[in-house]
Amino acid sequence: MNIVTREQAIEDFIKIFDVPEEPPLVSRHFNGNFFIGKRLFERHEVVKILKEWFKLNEIQGHYIEIAPITFIYTNFKIKIK
Repeated sequence: MNIVTREQAIEDFIKIFDVPEEPPLVSRHFNGNFFIGKRLFERHEVVKILKEWFKLNEIQGHYIEIAPITFIYTNFKIKIK
């Protein structure tokens, strides 16, 4: 298992979920708080991708919290243990 920093995990999630830095922002992130647009990935797809990522990686001193269901985004946060 790879132990990665919070910053490395953020970079990975930006790439995996194709989060743009500029508009149009279908998906976005703010300091480890990700909003993945459901036009790109449904909630179950985001959960599946995160599970696959965590099979190979662990974020040093952090974990992921997936927020309750919303209509537009799937929201997850990188939080300190």
